[in-house]
Amino acid sequence: MQVQRRRMPEIITTIVLLLLASAAGSRAQLPPDIYNTPRPLTAEQERALAEFAQRNVADLKSGDSRALAAARRALSAAFRRDTSRTFRMAYNAAVTPGLAAIAGDEAASMAARQAAIWLLGPIASDQSDAALVALFSAEEPALRYAAASGVERSMLAIRQERHTYTNPIQNEKAAARSLRDAMASETNASVLGALTAAAAAMPTPGDSIDALADGLTAQSRRLDEDRQWQRLEAVRVGLERMQKRYVVDMFGGQAIASHERKIIEASASALLLTVRHGAAGAITDQNRRTYGDLARTAENLLNLLCRRDSTQTRVASAIAAGRDADAESAMKSFWLATDGPVYGNRTWGVPPGSIEAGFDR
Repeated sequence: MQVQRRRMPEIITTIVLLLLASAAGSRAQLPPDIYNTPRPLTAEQERALAEFAQRNVADLKSGDSRALAAARRALSAAFRRDTSRTFRMAYNAAVTPGLAAIAGDEAASMAARQAAIWLLGPIASDQSDAALVALFSAEEPALRYAAASGVERSMLAIRQERHTYTNPIQNEKAAARSLRDAMASETNASVLGALTAAAAAMPTPGDSIDALADGLTAQSRRLDEDRQWQRLEAVRVGLERMQKRYVVDMFGGQAIASHERKIIEASASALLLTVRHGAAGAITDQNRRTYGDLARTAENLLNLLCRRDSTQTRVASAIAAGRDADAESAMKSFWLATDGPVYGNRTWGVPPGSIEAGFDR
C-alpha cells in the first residue's frame, strides 16, 4: 500500500504529461477537410491555417528543442498527404514567408535554420526556391548543403505534380542555372555532392544534363588550380548521375543528342584533371585510388559517347598503376589528339585544343 501511495504522484504526473501532449498534438492539426478542398478556403479555414502557421513558425525559432521538433513535424504533415493545388497555394502563402525569414536569419540557431530550409524544399514555390537559392552562397557548409537538398526536394515535387510554381518549366531552368553556378564554385565535397543530386533530380533530362555537365566542367578546372582532391569523389558521382540521365532515362536517343557535347566536355575535363595532377606530382599513395576511380568513370563515359565498342581505359589504367607519364601520353595521343574521338567528331564541333585551353585560362 505504501508503495502504491509513493507511486501515485508519479502516475498523476505521467497522466498530466500525456494529456498535455495530446492537447499539443490536437492543436497542431489542421481541419481534415482543408487538404483536398478544390475551392478557395473558407474564412474559418484561412483563420485556422494562419494560426497554425504563426504558432508553428514561432516554435521553430523559440530556442526550445522539443517545440522545434514538434513544429517541424506539424509543418511537414501536409507533405505526407494528398493535397489540392488550392491548399498548396494557401499553405505556401501562409508558411513560406516565416520559414524564409528564419532560413536567412543569421541570428537564428543553426537547428532552426536547417529545419526551416528542410521545410521549404517540398513547398516548391517561386518564393521557397528563391529562399533556398539565396543560401547557396551562405558561409556555413551545413546551410549550403541543406539548401541544395531543399532544391532537390523541389525538383521531385515537380515530378510528383505537388508543386505551386507559377511556371514549373521556367523554375526548373532557373534552378538549373543556379545549381550550375553553385557547382562551379563549391569548395566543400559534401555540398558539391548535394548539388549534383539536386541537378540529377530535375524532371527534364536535358536541363539536368546541362546543369551537371557545365557545373562539373567548371569544377574540374577549379580543382586543377586548387588541387583539393577530396572533391574528386563528388565529381565522379556527378558524372555517374549524368550518365544515368543520358543512358537510363533517355537511352541516348535523338531527344538528347544536342546535349552530348556538354557531356563530352565534362568527361574529358575530369579525365584531363587526373592526368594533369599526375604530371604535377599531386597524386599520392593516399589519394591515388580516388583519382583512379574518377579517371575510370570519365573514360568509360567517353567510350560510351564516342560509340567505341572497346571498354579499354588506357588513361585510367595508367593512373591507377602509378604510371602518370603514360597516362599523359595516352591522353594527348588519343583522346585529345586533333583527329581523335573528341576533336575529330564533326557532330559535336568541339574546337581542337579547347578542353586544354579551359584549364589554362
